[in-house]
Order: sequence, then C-alpha cells, then structure tokens
Amino acid sequence: MPVEAAISKQKVKPQVITALVFLLLAALFGWVMRMSVVVQVPIVYKHFLHSHSHIALLGWLYNLSLVFIGFEFFPREADYYKRIFWVTQVTLVGMLLSFPFQGYAFWSISFSTLYLFASYWLIMHLWRSAGKSGHPVKRPLIKASALFLLLSSAGPFALGIIMAKGLQGTMWYHFSVFWFLHFLFNGFFFMVLLLLLVTKVQAQQPISEVKRKWFIGLMIFSVVPLYGGFMLDSLP
Repeated sequence: MPVEAAISKQKVKPQVITALVFLLLAALFGWVMRMSVVVQVPIVYKHFLHSHSHIALLGWLYNLSLVFIGFEFFPREADYYKRIFWVTQVTLVGMLLSFPFQGYAFWSISFSTLYLFASYWLIMHLWRSAGKSGHPVKRPLIKASALFLLLSSAGPFALGIIMAKGLQGTMWYHFSVFWFLHFLFNGFFFMVLLLLLVTKVQAQQPISEVKRKWFIGLMIFSVVPLYGGFMLDSLP
C-alpha cells in the first residue's frame, strides 16, 4: 500500500503543480489590477478581471477538484482522468492568452466553449465511475457533483443568448452569471469538498448509515432551492 501511495503521489505531481501555477497567475493578475488603481498600467481592467476570474475558478479550483476526484477517489482510472485534465489545460491556456487582450471576443469565447465540452467529457466519466462504485459516500456525491457541473454550464450558454439580444446589465444577465457561479461553487466544488470531508470522518469514526444518508441527502437537496433564495433576495 505505501508503494501504491508513492506511485499515486508521483503521478499526480504535474497536475498539482499545474493547478498551483494557475493560482500564482490568478494572484499576479489580481495584483496588477490593484496596482492599476494607483499607478498607470497599460491594461484594460475589465479584460483582466475576466482573465482573473476564469484562471482562479477553472485553473485553480476546477483543476484541483479534478485531481482529487481522478486520483484520490478513482486511482484505477487515473490515466483516463489524466487525459481529461490535459485536454482541459489546452482550453485554459487559450483563455489565459486571449481574455487579457480582447475580453469576451472570438478566441476567448471559442476556448471557453471548448472548456465546456471538455467538462462534459468529465461529467460523462464521473457518472460512469460513480455508477461502478458501490461506495455509499462516493456514489451519491460524485453523481451529484457531475449533475451540478452540468447544470452550471447552462449559465454561459444563456449568457451568449442574453448578450446577443443586448440584455447586458439586466436581471437576466445577473441571474445567468450567478447560475454558473452557484452551481459551480455550491454544487460541484462543494460536493467534492464534502466527499473529502465525509470519507475522512468515516475512516476515523464511522457514521451510522441513516445519519449519513440524511446528511448527504439534505446537502444535495439544499443546492437547488438555495439558488432560488439568492435570486429572490436580489430582486428589486
């Protein structure tokens, strides 16, 4: 077992380093934006803001979630998840090289769309991996994370329609942005974090089946109505 763990850590090292590089770049972009407030920096602030958000969300948090799922929970399928990971990096590098210079335009939108298709590849494999797992914690939380990741992708597609109709700045624009962020953060990321937490607690101090099912079920169920609550609070 120690040998397998060492091999696993060695395999995952490039992916973790890649996620950390994106975190460093996100911090650098944030620093440049803050500096632009006090000194003249030759950037378009809005373009850098889009770059910063995509790098931080997808380059750091999304990549790290993919690493946890693919290598920590399904090590036997690590090679498959590795392919998904590196294909996703092509789309992220494309966004990194296009957003700072053009904001939302042809190349940045193209790479963002390619990222969504790469995420669909991940979703399909997550669903399949969860289906083959008989683990009482892995199965529901991995399936929930895949479902919420799929739901989150509706936000960017809705944004394209909304912007094409000239509805920027309307409540529909904000609802679509928050749809994407909500189901990505409170859905996908939170389910992965919850999976890590529950499996660690279960290993140290087993939880009764009834309590575990109720807890996981309530956490999953709460994500959808939570979006509605936020939207009602934001209405004028």
